[in-house]
Amino acid sequence: MTPRPRSARRPVPRRPVPRRTGLTGAVLIGATVVALAGCAAPGTAAAPAGSPSTTSANALPTAAPSTSAPGPGPGAAGQAPAKISMICSDREVLDRITTLAGRDAVAGRSATWVDGLYTCRYPAAGGALVISVKQPAKGAERAWFDQQRSRYPGITTIEGLTNFGLPGAGTDDGVVLFLNDGMTLTVDARQLTDRPAGRRAEDAYALASVVIACWRHDSF
Repeated sequence: MTPRPRSARRPVPRRPVPRRTGLTGAVLIGATVVALAGCAAPGTAAAPAGSPSTTSANALPTAAPSTSAPGPGPGAAGQAPAKISMICSDREVLDRITTLAGRDAVAGRSATWVDGLYTCRYPAAGGALVISVKQPAKGAERAWFDQQRSRYPGITTIEGLTNFGLPGAGTDDGVVLFLNDGMTLTVDARQLTDRPAGRRAEDAYALASVVIACWRHDSF
């Protein structure tokens, strides 16, 4: 009697493993989920004085601070476009900043818009958490990203699922860059000296993922 052949086992496909020095698997998975889900709501302007959102002890200011050194740019009247200035005003971004650096960082933030570079500084222990977006002249987008990347010694490429399909790079001590729609996003958490370097790198990546999610899922 011919023995019955044993059923062959189908190989289980392996998922690609995200690679990025200094980032834990939990942070990578969480940030990827955020990027896929998008922002809960677009940023809103500050509510009128006396409204519940401004008088509540738990309310966060959502209006972008006035720029201290406005310069010429593609926005109307020399102001940064909403898609750029949201790094200083979007609710999801401000919630993440509150988690990372506290409510005082949000309340004391300041911004500048000079030559297509919008920079938002959030004061924090040890210095500041700095987010910036550069909108270079047309045709110079990748060159500006590469130039920005060259400023940080030891920076490495963010590979696999964790780059969201974008050119990205980061350092082990808290700098993350992404190039999206011609704009270079930079998150610099190196001055958050109240935490180890590896934690700063994780925090910078998590914050960058929130901005990328808002850009992809909100209307500007």
